[in-house]
Amino acid sequence: RYTLTGVEVVQTGLPRHDALLELASIEKRRDRVLLAPTWQPHMLAASRQEFAQWIDTWLGSFAQVSGQGSLRGLQPAFFVHPNMEFRLAEVGLELPCEAVFGADLPAALVRSVAVVSDVSSIADEALAVGVPVILRLDADAPVARRLTSLLEHPGVDVVAPSDEAALLDALTRAHKAGRRAPAVIPGARQRLLEMLTNTQETRKSLEVSEKGTKTQD
Repeated sequence: RYTLTGVEVVQTGLPRHDALLELASIEKRRDRVLLAPTWQPHMLAASRQEFAQWIDTWLGSFAQVSGQGSLRGLQPAFFVHPNMEFRLAEVGLELPCEAVFGADLPAALVRSVAVVSDVSSIADEALAVGVPVILRLDADAPVARRLTSLLEHPGVDVVAPSDEAALLDALTRAHKAGRRAPAVIPGARQRLLEMLTNTQETRKSLEVSEKGTKTQD
C-alpha cells in the first residue's frame, strides 16, 4: 500500500464540478426526484418482463410515497445508464416517467430534491453540489470500500429497498432541508490551469538550466 502526499499529488478538483455548481446557482426549481439505480450487467440477458419488473422496483416505491405531505407535486426522473438505453431499445420498452440520459444528467441533478440510488457514482456527483442522497441498501449487503465514506456523509440517508415508510421520511427530510453545502470547493478549472502553467514553466526552467550546464561542460 502506498501513501500519496502533496509532494506526489496536486489536488485540483474536477472541472465538471465547477460546471455543476454554476448550473445549480441559477436553477431555482426543485421539483424532481432523480432515481439512479446502478446498472446490473445480468439485465442484459433479462426478458422484457424481467426488465420492466426491475424498473418497477424503483418507480413503484416512489409512486407509493410521492403524493404524500410535502412531496405532492414532485415528479420522478429516471436516469438511463448507457447500457440500459441500449437494452430499452432492444426490448421495445418505454419508461412511464421522464427519462434522463447522459447529456441531460447535470440539469436533472441540480433540479432534484434528492437522488435515490444504491451504489451509483451519481451519488457522489449529487453531494458535490449539495443535493441530498438516499441510498437503498440491504442491511446485510456487503459495502464496497468506496461507499464507506459515502455512508458517513451527513447528506446521505440509507433505507431498506422495501421500506416505503423510511423512504417517505428520508424524502420529506431532504425536501425540508433543501440543498446542503457543496462537498467540493469551486475553482477546479483555475487550480488545474495554474498547476499546468506552473509545471510548464518549471520544465522550461529545468531545460534552460540543463542546456547551460551542457554548454559549460
